[in-house]
Amino acid sequence: MADMHFETQPSPLPRATGSHGTYDWLTTERELEGLLKLCAELVLGKYLAVTSMDSGPLILSDSERGAGWITRGGIAYSPQIESVEGLAHDGFDEWYVFNAPC
Repeated sequence: MADMHFETQPSPLPRATGSHGTYDWLTTERELEGLLKLCAELVLGKYLAVTSMDSGPLILSDSERGAGWITRGGIAYSPQIESVEGLAHDGFDEWYVFNAPC
């Protein structure tokens, strides 16, 4: 499966998908929580780069740092995702999903 980019932002369409080279993308008005409940396999075993959470940078908590999350250049990078429970999300988020660490 190719690396993926997910955005949750308002759009005139309920969802839009596409690809560019080896990248697949999805834009939806749906909340990430619902998407993750339906399709947890989209992120399980993969790595996230979170470039926006509620229209701003993801500020890592002490527990996220302790779990292996890091921040570089305003982007939060995850360790390998083992569970969707506890993943930080809010409105207007932008996640990039990778098969290998960034």
